[in-house]
Amino acid sequence: MTSCGFTRWRWNDNERRGQPGDLHDWTSPKYMPRIASDFGSRAENMPFDWPDVLALIAPRPVFVNAPVDDECFRVEGVRECQTEWESWPTSAAAAAAVESQWHYPKCGHDFPPELRELAWQFVSDVLSAAPPNL
Repeated sequence: MTSCGFTRWRWNDNERRGQPGDLHDWTSPKYMPRIASDFGSRAENMPFDWPDVLALIAPRPVFVNAPVDDECFRVEGVRECQTEWESWPTSAAAAAAVESQWHYPKCGHDFPPELRELAWQFVSDVLSAAPPNL
């Protein structure tokens, strides 16, 4: 589950300051400091992007809350990730794509109460359907 958590690297623009591909806002010690030291805080230098992270999650479904007016994570990049996720040809990824939920509420950087309820239901449904060894 993610809420306001990612966008394609190339859509990252350092909190909409008009600097596409600038990843400085990801480089604090609490996030991913090696983006600065190893990759120069630039999208084009990154060895992975968010669809790669989603690929690691499959065959598990994901719940995504990506507000349309989020000032931190551009919704265009999230939509690209969804399109790529849903087009993967492998059966595991295809199954996860069917069960996944992508929500695009009309708000800023927020996790609206109605989506929190949907997220808790999603987690409950996924856990109740999971085999005992997960």
